[in-house]
Amino acid sequence: MKKNLFLLHLLLFVAFEANATHVAGTHVVGADAQWRSLGGDTFEITLTVYMRCTDGGSSLTNPIIQIISDSCTNSYNFNSGNPVSYAIDDVTPVCMDNLKPCGVAGGSGQSTAQIPLGIERNRLTYKIYLGGPYANCCWYMIRWGLCCRSPNNTTGFMETDFLNEFWLNRCITNNSPHFLNNELVMRCAGEDVCYNLGMYDDDGDSLSYALSMPLGGGNYTAPWSYSYPLTCNGGNNPDPNAYPPKGFNLDPVTGDMIFRPTQLLVTPIKVSVTEWRTINGIPKVIGKTGRDMEITILLPFNKTPTLSVSPVYNFCAEQLNCFEITTGDLNTGDSTIISSNFLNAIPGSSFNVVTDSALHATGTFCWTPTAGQVRTKPYNLLVKVRDNHCPVYSETHRTISIIVKPKFDITVSKVKNSCTTYDLIAFNKDTSSHYRKWEIRNGTTLLDSFIGRDTILNYKFYNTGFYIVNYIATNTNCTFSHTDTIIVTNAESLKIIKTKDTTICAGTSLIIGANPLNGQPPYGYRWYNNNNLVSITQNFSATPLMNTTYKLEAISSDTCKINCIDSVTINIFPTHTLFIIPGSSNLVYGQSTVLRSNGKNNFNWSGNGIISNWGDSVLVKPLVTTTYTLISINANGCDDTAKVTLYVSNVGIGKLRPAASGGNELRVYPNPAMDEIIIFNSNPMIGRFSIVNIWGQVQLEGELKKKKTNVNINSLAPGIYFIKVGNETRKFVKGP
Repeated sequence: MKKNLFLLHLLLFVAFEANATHVAGTHVVGADAQWRSLGGDTFEITLTVYMRCTDGGSSLTNPIIQIISDSCTNSYNFNSGNPVSYAIDDVTPVCMDNLKPCGVAGGSGQSTAQIPLGIERNRLTYKIYLGGPYANCCWYMIRWGLCCRSPNNTTGFMETDFLNEFWLNRCITNNSPHFLNNELVMRCAGEDVCYNLGMYDDDGDSLSYALSMPLGGGNYTAPWSYSYPLTCNGGNNPDPNAYPPKGFNLDPVTGDMIFRPTQLLVTPIKVSVTEWRTINGIPKVIGKTGRDMEITILLPFNKTPTLSVSPVYNFCAEQLNCFEITTGDLNTGDSTIISSNFLNAIPGSSFNVVTDSALHATGTFCWTPTAGQVRTKPYNLLVKVRDNHCPVYSETHRTISIIVKPKFDITVSKVKNSCTTYDLIAFNKDTSSHYRKWEIRNGTTLLDSFIGRDTILNYKFYNTGFYIVNYIATNTNCTFSHTDTIIVTNAESLKIIKTKDTTICAGTSLIIGANPLNGQPPYGYRWYNNNNLVSITQNFSATPLMNTTYKLEAISSDTCKINCIDSVTINIFPTHTLFIIPGSSNLVYGQSTVLRSNGKNNFNWSGNGIISNWGDSVLVKPLVTTTYTLISINANGCDDTAKVTLYVSNVGIGKLRPAASGGNELRVYPNPAMDEIIIFNSNPMIGRFSIVNIWGQVQLEGELKKKKTNVNINSLAPGIYFIKVGNETRKFVKGP
């Protein structure tokens, strides 16, 4: 507002303190205001005051009302003693009317220990005129005050004055939003709270919400503040999506207040509501109001009922949209009722309520928005669930945002190009991202589907018949579907002679092809393998390594000849795994070994040093490291190949020096070894041997009694070992 606003506020506060006739008692626990334009610069203003009635409170006296402008010097005190109407009722949240404690309309006048406090609601309606001498200003603030706040307040506002204010712009035709819900009175510690003021704007203007400082004096004592007015789970670290919710949360768009109180206290909470309207393409503030309310956090006496529903929905214009809302209650035996503001917030919608066998109500909201209701700003549906707990019930509120999107503006057409080919075209004026799909069926059989395409050119039908073509588009709850039919007549299939299905050896090449028998050249050919195009020629060479089916699409230049779809399947004979088993893969110079195989027929060995060839095995004595190859023909006539490499070195045979007296020579082989080693001595000798690992740990022991001693080493792990005989030590390797 303007710079002189602070001065005017100060003057008003002084005037209020000087002129106020205070209410007898200190029991004001909340207030709000709303207005509507009556035309001719006349406005109807309704002030609502909530007061305690169960702790010695008195009836409401006339509030002091002052009207000032922030843009000029106009101001005047308003005579609040002559309201157009005045109403008072008991709004204590009790389960039955005869339990209401306030001695006013709707109340029994009786207070009980089971009902912690009683609340009466006073509504005063006035008419004010802002024309004549006040017509040179647009913005006016209406401020009004009472004495005093509740003496029960524990966060810094005990018995301070109570002020409230709102702003209206007389230069714009406008009505303020309405408060559909009473103020938040009391809740239980440890229970989740979701409360909403229930604001509704007749003019369709946008609303925003913010926490602000209560007026009239006083201040929050630490750790509380206007943004953290009471002690909550999670401290002053708001997170409404946590479970349970953390901190004190106010949604600035919907006005939902979400928190879990954890401390017994009494505190004021002020929510300011700003009214917005887009004027000449620019969002502008056109009014301000709000509610100041006192909430009492009590010991647990009732479980809060719950609502289960998504917070946001996208609806499609001119299409029926529905969703379901379920409720629950953890109190055994408590039932629930559910209601909403659908008639005011969303005209033309419906909200049907049913109650299941568990007494928990379920609501179904349905709406078919018109094209004129399409907008990016959400429609806010407020849903409220209440339990029947006695004597004091509890409520949960939830705002559901509904965004209405335009229906698809799509034109679908088909263009016949020939006897068998058509263009399928969908023109969509909506360029936003959406899912789209073509489906082509012959009866109930799906022939083709194309996802993500609006246009299919020269689609070919392969047989005469009756075809159903369907185009579907969806985009966040909007669905478009168009169905058409295509009848294909006077069409003959192209006939071909193609390569016969056969079975070959793996790695063998063959020519695959097709010859047309009718139609008109030139012909087109497309060969596919797993939907991958492999050739566009009439014949092609293929070398499959596994069972493979090649799909053929043959095309005639005669457009009334339906494309020929056929396939050639080439199977591969089962493979025979050929392998060579060497007596030893590591040899010393001059050592021979036998190579054995598992081949079946026609053995062809190659490699240096082959001494004897017995077909499936050979005796070899390589002088250098040599790779041996075996080619064998299996039962299917296919070549199998196997290779093995023998490594030759001048080292690896351990020798014991001859004994001084006997001249004995000791040899240890093979080395490396797999299953056993052989200790050979030229002259018999008696002695012991031991095998140790690289850490010197004995792994095997035995006696040497013959010229040739076989030692089984299967128990040894692969690695390096040492053989000890007397004072001699030799190394060998145990292979895997």
